Amino acid sequence: LGDDVAYETRRNGERLAVIERRYALFPQNSAKITIEPLLLEGRIVDNRSFGFGARGRIVRVRSDAIAIEARPIPDGFTGRAWLPAKQLFLVESAPDVNQAYRAGEPFTRTLTLQATGLGSSQLPDIGAVAPGDIKQYPDQPVLENRVDDDGLVAIRQEKIALIPSVAGRFTIPAIEIPWWNTQTDRMEVARLPARTIEVLPVPGTPEPTQPPGTSTDGESIAEAFDAPGVPAPAPAPSAGTNAWILLSLALAIGWLATVLAWLWNHLRAGTKPTTREKPATQKKLVAAINAACSNDDAAAAKAALLNWAALQWPGSPVRSLGDLAARLEGDLQQQVHGLSRTLYGHAGKDWDAGTLLWRAFDERQRARATRTTVPEPELEPLYLG
Repeated sequence: LGDDVAYETRRNGERLAVIERRYALFPQNSAKITIEPLLLEGRIVDNRSFGFGARGRIVRVRSDAIAIEARPIPDGFTGRAWLPAKQLFLVESAPDVNQAYRAGEPFTRTLTLQATGLGSSQLPDIGAVAPGDIKQYPDQPVLENRVDDDGLVAIRQEKIALIPSVAGRFTIPAIEIPWWNTQTDRMEVARLPARTIEVLPVPGTPEPTQPPGTSTDGESIAEAFDAPGVPAPAPAPSAGTNAWILLSLALAIGWLATVLAWLWNHLRAGTKPTTREKPATQKKLVAAINAACSNDDAAAAKAALLNWAALQWPGSPVRSLGDLAARLEGDLQQQVHGLSRTLYGHAGKDWDAGTLLWRAFDERQRARATRTTVPEPELEPLYLG
């Protein structure tokens, strides 16, 4: 995490020079884990032998092994993505509260999800929705990792353009993201409350006129004649009534003749069996990944990997490359992370690791083929972006 930090300290009355290096470790499974000792080899030159050609003595020091236990996801966690963090915030940056919203005019909604103790690729889609009469166009999310005194800080920012199609009052639904507080060891929910906006009509739109048959004071003509003692006027015959009746009858006969002719032709030709598009097979999905990697096509590789993942985990949807990387391990996991960073950072134009990604994917497939009797792990792992 960040650069090495050099400082001095005292221990047992001696002054020591310290070089400190911090790491973020993400267990991939719930199990007991042993962090192996670190070995440092160096050469000590004392003052008497200091100078050109001084060799000194070689020293080797070893740290202690560290044993930790990674616990499984608690049964009480109900979120769609496992988010264990020290802190997690969900904030919204919307236009000024005094801004007038108008039909047909876009405005931008900015949502930011920040978590301490996670990598940015672990953060899920925020999942904003809009009412039916407001169209939304999300931009590509911006992912960022920062380092502070508490460790790794992950940030995901999503900008969404909203365009109301009609005037009126609209309620933008609330957003809730469950997460696990590692400090208190309990589930919490980051929430943005629902809010209502008023959308004004397009300037220059005429006001709605009164419907025919309504008096100026809002009383309908029919209601006016409902008063006691006031007879209702008899309807005046229309000169074109008979013509309209004949025209409607002719149209109905023509429509009925068209339906009968279609049924006759359909029965004579025989009904052809409906063909449904066959779902993609494992072989086709793997071939699509191979083709995308051979062409170094980052966007096609992402689409092919997500389609393949949908077949592998039908009951647990994979929504992004970050979700997919969480279920992988080793070199393939790193290659998927690299593809994700390339797509988010450079729109996939500078990706040249297709051969490496395919090699890692092919090795995983071959390894799985040799142990088909081993069940998939039930725990979806964590991963570092």
